[in-house]
Amino acid sequence: MATKFDTLVEGREVPVPSYTPENKYIEETVDHDGVTFYTTFWPTPKDKQSKGRIVFVHGFCEYAKLYVRLFDHLVRHGYEVFFFDQRGSGWTSPGKQQGVTKAEQVMSDLDFFLEKNIGELGPEEPLFLGGHSMGGGIILDYGICGKHADRLSGIFTTGPLIQLVKGMKPPYYQELALRMIAKVLPMFRFEVATITIDKITSDPEWRKFVEANPLLSPTWCTLGQMVGMLKRGDDLSNPEYIKGYSKVPLFIIHGTDDKINDPRASEKFIKLAPIEDKKLLLIPNCQHSISIEAQEQYETMRTALFEWLDQHR
Repeated sequence: MATKFDTLVEGREVPVPSYTPENKYIEETVDHDGVTFYTTFWPTPKDKQSKGRIVFVHGFCEYAKLYVRLFDHLVRHGYEVFFFDQRGSGWTSPGKQQGVTKAEQVMSDLDFFLEKNIGELGPEEPLFLGGHSMGGGIILDYGICGKHADRLSGIFTTGPLIQLVKGMKPPYYQELALRMIAKVLPMFRFEVATITIDKITSDPEWRKFVEANPLLSPTWCTLGQMVGMLKRGDDLSNPEYIKGYSKVPLFIIHGTDDKINDPRASEKFIKLAPIEDKKLLLIPNCQHSISIEAQEQYETMRTALFEWLDQHR
């Protein structure tokens, strides 16, 4: 599905994924707090009754097209999906705007889009919050301190950013320096060279899409964004903080071969979350971005996720 947004970014063509969705989605721009957000809404097919809606929060330096396969399968299974390119990412912030965001705006933006979707749904219609990587960390945090957490039927995440694996996280002294400099220069942009394609997915076609895409590669970050992600991860690793998790059912899915975010941190969070309705799935031989992983690993995730959603609607 080619759209008006499939164009050039800084002279580079934005490719189209090799996966072609069967279902149509609606593109809109929404103005909020000084930013024009790019959004997509995937309605369920006319011949299928909706089972509920999912608001999905993407990972660091990602955008909508990375999720066309997953969202196409979700609507085919009966779940509507709402997605927004976050502030500092994708078509919301292309080119030199990539990475330009503040940690304190993350939750207010999510509140805004949740309120938009809550207003469109009946009070009894299921509403799920999903997310990947950085987005996974955001929604786990939302389960602890989010304004609308009690309205959610469930929270699910793939490869959440709680703690980076060894070699990805800066040494303590560097992180301390980053935090100090970020107070003065929060919008200073820099390229993150440690996130390489071999750590993202093992699927050859998705690798080509990511490497050729100016919205995805190279990855840019601001000091404020980086420090915000690291602080959020530290909070989500704190047993006392985790005790504040609400009663929202929780499902975490993580690849055992994730070379970016540490699956052991997901295990710890699940263990300490003070709820009974919680589940962890570790997928063997699976890299970081499960929604664009090889078919076997993707299908393992999809089957488990759809079963969990159906049990909690």
